[in-house]
Amino acid sequence: MVKVTMPNVNILNIYRIENKHLWSKYQIEKTRVLKEKGAANESWLFHGTRLNDPEQIFTHGFDISFSNDGGLYKRGLYFAKNFSYSFNGYSHNKNKCNYIFLARVITGSSCYLKKNIKDMKKPPMYDEKNNIYFDSVTNLDEKSNVFLNGHMFIIYENDKAYPYYLIEYIS
Repeated sequence: MVKVTMPNVNILNIYRIENKHLWSKYQIEKTRVLKEKGAANESWLFHGTRLNDPEQIFTHGFDISFSNDGGLYKRGLYFAKNFSYSFNGYSHNKNKCNYIFLARVITGSSCYLKKNIKDMKKPPMYDEKNNIYFDSVTNLDEKSNVFLNGHMFIIYENDKAYPYYLIEYIS
């Protein structure tokens, strides 16, 4: 997946993350989404951690409290379908190497939004009657197959993503 969108990247290492505590939390969330909506769609997505040391993430998990309020879809955890999107300014740089996660993400029932909603803190409602929210927001309009800024999914709950691999590379 990396070489398809970034053929000139030199991958040095790919580390598999094994954190039983985080994996358990991820599985509990997956079960909850499955019971709530009948499906818990998952995707392999890239995540750059520009300002935060990757060790924080593979030790404690993704944490929305470290996210920036200025994102297109406000404060959320942003994941990209293509490595090239995370590569462009979002990778963590340490000792002349760059780092990006390949994560397992519960995108579940995803809501397409062309642009952000003022002060958005959660995805829109999926089922207002039962007070159930969408699991993620995406910028892919399924009808027109139009991408805005690369294909992204944004989640608003920490346990919907597991940092499966850490990719170390130089460009």
